[in-house]
Amino acid sequence: MTEKGNDCGHSKDAAQTASSTRSWGFFSIGGRRRKKKEKEAELERSIFIDMDAATEEGDRILPENAALINGITVTLNLLSEAKTLDSLIEILGDEMNKFNRQDIRTLISQVEGKLGGTNRSYVERLVAKLEEMYWGAFNDIALLAQSRDSGEYQAPPVAAARDYWLMALKSCRNTASKTNPRLLYLKYLLIGFRMFVLGEPAHPVGTPFPGGHEVESESGIFYCPVREKADDVPYAVCPFCPAMQSTEFMLEFTREEREKKVKQGYIQNYFTNFKG
Repeated sequence: MTEKGNDCGHSKDAAQTASSTRSWGFFSIGGRRRKKKEKEAELERSIFIDMDAATEEGDRILPENAALINGITVTLNLLSEAKTLDSLIEILGDEMNKFNRQDIRTLISQVEGKLGGTNRSYVERLVAKLEEMYWGAFNDIALLAQSRDSGEYQAPPVAAARDYWLMALKSCRNTASKTNPRLLYLKYLLIGFRMFVLGEPAHPVGTPFPGGHEVESESGIFYCPVREKADDVPYAVCPFCPAMQSTEFMLEFTREEREKKVKQGYIQNYFTNFKG
């Protein structure tokens, strides 16, 4: 028997099929959104949190890394015991003589290598901030090591500095059991300088994160969208960073969206209280 059509002249089966397609289309969109968020979270973790995906425990240090790790151990222990910022600068200045500009380029290219398939505009913005982060620290260390007023840097490092340098040592020793830790060590030195000498966040203000958020500064306070996402990540720098976790308002809206809402609020307030 032929099934009776609906008012539009379509069979019930056709209507059900159309309904099913619309339903699956909805879930398809939801699935794409979830995959996008998962990809963004993975990118955040690999670039901004993980320090070369170090694991908690390592095997015996590779023989070819023994001499390097011995030197790293001595230096990071000295940094952990430094009593003044001046001492930190002195030690860091000596260490920077062991690296060159190509090493900085390699650090940046390593991150670019993780960004395959990512929006080109985002990549360009991020790389610009990484250059500010690494080149800035590299040049500032050299400048302060050569010409500074030592009297201005007699304050002791913040308490977290000691634990940071010892954590960096564990990370480098762990990595030395698998591969050469030289560039990882350089990253810890540069980021440590930013946090403990300059008092700035590990990543510069304006560093863009997947999803449209970025490191911000308001009223002298730094905010980072992933500050509290590293609790279960061994050897992450986030727990030592002077930035605070971005507020819910910051995470819900991008800076541009928030500025627009604030302007709209001013306009509404004007017409309500002065022109109402």
